Amino acid sequence: MALAVSAWVQVGYWHDDYALCRHGIAVTKDNYALHLNLGCMYQADGRYGEAIREYKEVIRILPYMVNPHNNLAIIYLNQGKFADAWKEVRECRELRYEPVESIIRPLSEKMPDPSR
Repeated sequence: MALAVSAWVQVGYWHDDYALCRHGIAVTKDNYALHLNLGCMYQADGRYGEAIREYKEVIRILPYMVNPHNNLAIIYLNQGKFADAWKEVRECRELRYEPVESIIRPLSEKMPDPSR
């Protein structure tokens, strides 16, 4: 009977990907992978404020990881925050990663790279 109750409780955590990630974050410390996954899910659903929060948490935990900077550049580009997007592009470059042309070209068309 105890196992059935335990399983029933666990189902509540697994009812969707968001709940699973949030539960994992709640029961672990500084889990960058769960924050990154949650940020990607929010971004895919157009929930940019929540995605930004998760990506910034990844950067706090693992400052040399390029993925959150790249994803922030995309969000800021989509929001029309071009200076912020360029800041994230510079962060990517400092981490020795060149963002793809599908980010750089439209960003350059909206606002030239202020560092050049």
